[in-house]
Amino acid sequence: MKLASFRHMNQIGVGLILDDSCVVDLRRVLPNAPHDMVALIEGGDTLIGTLRQEISKGFSSEAKLPLSSVELLAPIPKPHRNVLCVGRNYKEHVAEGDRAQKKPTELPAYPQFFTKLPATVIGPGSPIPSHADVTAQLDYEVELALVIGKTGRDIKPADALDHVFGVSIINDVSARDLQRRHGQWFKGKSLDGSCPFGPWIVHRSAWQLSQGMRIELRVNGELRQSSARIR
Repeated sequence: MKLASFRHMNQIGVGLILDDSCVVDLRRVLPNAPHDMVALIEGGDTLIGTLRQEISKGFSSEAKLPLSSVELLAPIPKPHRNVLCVGRNYKEHVAEGDRAQKKPTELPAYPQFFTKLPATVIGPGSPIPSHADVTAQLDYEVELALVIGKTGRDIKPADALDHVFGVSIINDVSARDLQRRHGQWFKGKSLDGSCPFGPWIVHRSAWQLSQGMRIELRVNGELRQSSARIR
Protein backbone atom coordinates (compact mmCIF):
# COMPACT_ATOMS: atom_id res chain seq x y z
CA MET A 1 0.00 0.00 0.00
CA LYS A 2 1.57 3.26 -1.20
CA LEU A 3 0.21 6.50 0.27
CA ALA A 4 0.97 9.96 -1.07
CA SER A 5 0.20 13.63 -0.50
CA PHE A 6 -0.57 15.57 -3.66
CA ARG A 7 -1.89 18.81 -5.09
CA HIS A 8 -4.61 18.75 -7.75
CA MET A 9 -6.44 21.82 -9.05
CA ASN A 10 -5.08 23.89 -6.14
CA GLN A 11 -6.36 21.41 -3.55
CA ILE A 12 -4.13 19.24 -1.37
CA GLY A 13 -5.22 15.68 -0.74
CA VAL A 14 -4.08 12.25 0.38
CA GLY A 15 -4.21 9.35 -2.00
CA LEU A 16 -3.47 5.72 -2.70
CA ILE A 17 -0.98 5.04 -5.50
CA LEU A 18 -2.09 2.35 -7.96
CA ASP A 19 0.40 0.71 -10.34
CA ASP A 20 2.63 3.80 -10.10
CA SER A 21 0.40 5.37 -12.76
CA CYS A 22 -2.55 6.90 -10.94
CA VAL A 23 -3.60 8.10 -7.51
CA VAL A 24 -6.94 7.45 -5.84
CA ASP A 25 -8.17 10.56 -4.05
CA LEU A 26 -9.36 9.22 -0.69
CA ARG A 27 -11.91 12.01 -0.36
CA ARG A 28 -13.73 10.53 -3.36
CA VAL A 29 -14.07 7.05 -1.89
CA LEU A 30 -14.32 7.44 1.89
CA PRO A 31 -16.75 9.61 3.85
CA ASN A 32 -14.86 11.85 6.27
CA ALA A 33 -11.55 10.81 4.73
CA PRO A 34 -8.51 12.54 6.24
CA HIS A 35 -7.28 15.59 4.33
CA ASP A 36 -3.64 15.17 5.32
CA MET A 37 -1.18 12.37 5.91
CA VAL A 38 -0.75 13.01 9.63
CA ALA A 39 -4.48 12.50 10.18
CA LEU A 40 -4.35 9.32 8.11
CA ILE A 41 -1.46 7.99 10.20
CA GLU A 42 -3.29 8.89 13.40
CA GLY A 43 -6.25 6.85 12.13
CA GLY A 44 -4.15 3.78 12.83
CA ASP A 45 -4.98 0.22 11.93
CA THR A 46 -8.72 0.93 11.87
CA LEU A 47 -8.43 3.40 9.02
CA ILE A 48 -5.92 1.21 7.17
CA GLY A 49 -8.33 -1.70 7.50
CA THR A 50 -11.09 0.42 5.93
CA LEU A 51 -8.76 1.31 3.07
CA ARG A 52 -8.01 -2.36 2.46
CA GLN A 53 -11.73 -3.09 2.20
CA GLU A 54 -12.10 -0.35 -0.40
CA ILE A 55 -9.11 -1.68 -2.35
CA SER A 56 -10.74 -5.12 -2.51
CA LYS A 57 -13.89 -3.57 -4.01
CA GLY A 58 -12.03 -1.63 -6.68
CA PHE A 59 -12.36 2.05 -7.48
CA SER A 60 -14.50 3.97 -9.92
CA SER A 61 -12.80 5.88 -12.71
CA GLU A 62 -13.98 9.15 -11.10
CA ALA A 63 -11.81 8.43 -8.04
CA LYS A 64 -8.64 7.86 -10.07
CA LEU A 65 -6.35 10.68 -11.12
CA PRO A 66 -3.42 10.13 -13.51
CA LEU A 67 -0.13 10.77 -11.73
CA SER A 68 0.77 13.11 -14.56
CA SER A 69 -2.14 15.37 -13.55
CA VAL A 70 -1.07 15.87 -9.93
CA GLU A 71 1.92 17.38 -8.14
CA LEU A 72 3.37 14.93 -5.64
CA LEU A 73 4.26 16.67 -2.39
CA ALA A 74 6.38 15.41 0.46
CA PRO A 75 4.27 12.64 2.06
CA ILE A 76 4.20 14.76 5.24
CA PRO A 77 4.54 18.28 3.80
CA LYS A 78 4.83 20.04 7.15
CA PRO A 79 6.16 17.78 9.94
CA HIS A 80 5.12 18.84 13.43
CA ARG A 81 8.60 18.15 14.78
CA ASN A 82 12.19 17.96 13.54
CA VAL A 83 13.21 15.05 11.35
CA LEU A 84 15.33 12.76 13.54
CA CYS A 85 18.40 11.33 11.77
CA VAL A 86 21.24 8.95 12.54
CA GLY A 87 24.59 10.09 11.18
CA ARG A 88 27.59 8.04 10.03
CA ASN A 89 25.32 5.01 9.94
CA TYR A 90 27.32 2.61 7.75
CA LYS A 91 31.01 1.77 7.48
CA GLU A 92 31.64 3.01 3.94
CA HIS A 93 30.19 6.42 4.77
CA VAL A 94 32.31 6.73 7.92
CA ALA A 95 35.44 5.89 5.91
CA GLU A 96 34.48 8.37 3.17
CA GLY A 97 34.05 11.21 5.64
CA ASP A 98 37.29 10.45 7.47
CA ARG A 99 39.22 10.33 4.18
CA ALA A 100 37.86 13.74 3.21
CA GLN A 101 39.24 15.14 6.46
CA LYS A 102 42.51 13.16 6.16
CA LYS A 103 41.74 11.29 9.37
CA PRO A 104 42.10 7.58 10.18
CA THR A 105 38.79 5.73 10.03
CA GLU A 106 37.19 5.33 13.44
CA LEU A 107 33.72 3.84 13.81
CA PRO A 108 31.44 5.58 16.34
CA ALA A 109 30.93 3.68 19.56
CA TYR A 110 27.31 4.87 19.83
CA PRO A 111 24.70 6.18 17.36
CA GLN A 112 25.22 9.83 16.42
CA PHE A 113 21.93 11.68 16.23
CA PHE A 114 21.06 15.00 14.62
CA THR A 115 17.86 16.65 13.38
CA LYS A 116 16.65 18.63 10.39
CA LEU A 117 14.12 21.43 10.85
CA PRO A 118 10.58 21.03 9.46
CA ALA A 119 11.37 23.86 7.00
CA THR A 120 13.95 21.62 5.32
CA VAL A 121 11.24 19.28 3.95
CA ILE A 122 10.32 19.67 0.27
CA GLY A 123 8.60 17.46 -2.30
CA PRO A 124 10.39 14.72 -4.24
CA GLY A 125 10.56 16.70 -7.48
CA SER A 126 11.17 20.13 -6.03
CA PRO A 127 14.37 22.02 -6.91
CA ILE A 128 16.93 22.04 -4.10
CA PRO A 129 18.16 25.56 -3.24
CA SER A 130 21.90 25.95 -3.82
CA HIS A 131 22.42 28.40 -0.93
CA ALA A 132 25.54 29.55 -2.82
CA ASP A 133 25.82 32.62 -0.60
CA VAL A 134 26.54 30.51 2.49
CA THR A 135 28.00 27.19 1.26
CA ALA A 136 30.33 25.95 -1.46
CA GLN A 137 30.05 22.26 -0.53
CA LEU A 138 26.44 21.17 -0.90
CA ASP A 139 26.30 17.37 -0.74
CA TYR A 140 23.67 14.63 -1.06
CA GLU A 141 22.91 11.36 0.79
CA VAL A 142 20.07 8.97 0.07
CA GLU A 143 18.49 7.63 3.28
CA LEU A 144 15.77 5.16 4.18
CA ALA A 145 13.10 7.03 6.17
CA LEU A 146 11.00 5.35 8.85
CA VAL A 147 7.65 7.03 9.48
CA ILE A 148 6.64 6.58 13.11
CA GLY A 149 2.94 5.88 13.59
CA LYS A 150 2.66 5.03 17.30
CA THR A 151 4.06 6.87 20.29
CA GLY A 152 6.42 5.27 22.76
CA ARG A 153 9.46 5.72 24.96
CA ASP A 154 12.38 3.46 25.85
CA ILE A 155 11.08 0.95 23.31
CA LYS A 156 12.70 -2.48 23.30
CA PRO A 157 14.52 -3.37 20.07
CA ALA A 158 12.22 -6.36 19.54
CA ASP A 159 9.19 -4.03 19.61
CA ALA A 160 10.63 -1.15 17.59
CA LEU A 161 9.08 -2.00 14.21
CA ASP A 162 5.62 -2.18 15.81
CA HIS A 163 5.81 1.61 16.06
CA VAL A 164 6.65 2.12 12.38
CA PHE A 165 3.78 3.17 10.11
CA GLY A 166 5.78 2.77 6.91
CA VAL A 167 8.92 3.60 5.01
CA SER A 168 9.93 6.23 2.50
CA ILE A 169 13.04 7.95 1.10
CA ILE A 170 14.72 11.23 1.95
CA ASN A 171 17.75 13.01 0.53
CA ASP A 172 19.83 14.28 3.44
CA VAL A 173 21.29 17.35 1.72
CA SER A 174 24.19 18.77 3.71
CA ALA A 175 26.39 21.86 3.57
CA ARG A 176 29.66 20.12 4.44
CA ASP A 177 31.66 23.30 5.01
CA LEU A 178 29.08 24.64 7.48
CA GLN A 179 28.81 21.26 9.16
CA ARG A 180 32.57 21.12 9.81
CA ARG A 181 32.99 24.81 10.55
CA HIS A 182 30.50 24.85 13.42
CA GLY A 183 31.65 21.62 15.05
CA GLN A 184 28.11 20.25 15.19
CA TRP A 185 25.78 19.22 12.39
CA PHE A 186 22.57 21.17 12.93
CA LYS A 187 23.28 24.26 10.84
CA GLY A 188 24.89 22.38 7.95
CA LYS A 189 21.99 19.92 7.84
CA SER A 190 19.11 22.38 8.24
CA LEU A 191 19.28 24.85 5.37
CA ASP A 192 15.83 25.46 3.89
CA GLY A 193 14.86 22.86 1.31
CA SER A 194 17.59 20.42 2.31
CA CYS A 195 15.32 17.41 2.92
CA PRO A 196 13.57 16.19 -0.26
CA PHE A 197 11.09 13.56 0.94
CA GLY A 198 9.06 10.99 -0.98
CA PRO A 199 7.49 10.33 -3.40
CA TRP A 200 5.24 8.27 -1.08
CA ILE A 201 5.07 6.14 2.06
CA VAL A 202 4.94 2.36 1.73
CA HIS A 203 2.76 1.04 4.56
CA ARG A 204 4.38 -1.57 6.79
CA SER A 205 1.87 -4.20 5.64
CA ALA A 206 3.60 -4.14 2.24
CA TRP A 207 7.16 -4.00 3.54
CA GLN A 208 9.46 -6.11 5.68
CA LEU A 209 13.05 -5.25 6.44
CA SER A 210 14.06 -8.91 6.08
CA GLN A 211 12.96 -8.93 2.44
CA GLY A 212 15.85 -6.69 1.44
CA MET A 213 15.51 -3.58 -0.71
CA ARG A 214 17.57 -1.23 -2.83
CA ILE A 215 17.73 2.54 -2.45
CA GLU A 216 19.20 4.84 -5.07
CA LEU A 217 19.81 8.53 -5.65
CA ARG A 218 20.09 10.53 -8.85
CA VAL A 219 21.35 14.09 -9.28
CA ASN A 220 19.82 15.78 -12.34
CA GLY A 221 18.98 12.33 -13.68
CA GLU A 222 22.48 10.87 -13.13
CA LEU A 223 22.75 7.84 -10.83
CA ARG A 224 25.10 8.80 -7.99
CA GLN A 225 24.29 6.32 -5.20
CA SER A 226 22.99 2.75 -5.30
CA SER A 227 22.98 0.43 -2.31
CA ALA A 228 23.51 -3.28 -2.06
CA ARG A 229 20.52 -5.09 -0.64
CA ILE A 230 19.69 -4.17 2.94
CA ARG A 231 19.31 -7.26 5.10
